[in-house]
Amino acid sequence: MYSVFKPVRWFMIILFFGIGFAGGNFCNFCPAITVSPILAGIGVSLYVSGFLMILILIGSFFKRRLFCNICPLGYLVGLFHRLSPFRIKKDCTACTECGACYEACPMGIKTIYTERGKADVTEANCIMCGECVKCCPEDNALSLTFAGKKLYTASRKSIMSGYVPKDR
Repeated sequence: MYSVFKPVRWFMIILFFGIGFAGGNFCNFCPAITVSPILAGIGVSLYVSGFLMILILIGSFFKRRLFCNICPLGYLVGLFHRLSPFRIKKDCTACTECGACYEACPMGIKTIYTERGKADVTEANCIMCGECVKCCPEDNALSLTFAGKKLYTASRKSIMSGYVPKDR
């Protein structure tokens, strides 16, 4: 499913820049405007953005965080992850290749699961939600860091604390 969104995302980025270079405003078409039209101003085309928002909402029943997968701003912000002090780090020796991080990732980033050599697994598509770290069942296999200091670390205890055994 993620391979379908890649060309759509690039189309949105080209559209974003194309409208900008033509002197237009991408915000007139952005579906997020229908949620907060007061922030965008009066000149917003609520019909176009409203129609797109309805399509996005219907699609969201079938794909979690659908708009995040095609939003050009999220991808452009992600390009600056190389400069960001926030990182997702992986201890490849602690990883058991269970795939829980990949299944939890709303952006479908597979390299966090497949990487076996690098400690830094931060990608441009990452939205830094921390779901991969939260769902990792191995102690210290994944961690969210800020300027090298661990903010949040994967823990078997935190995963198991949500487990409630069935009464027999």
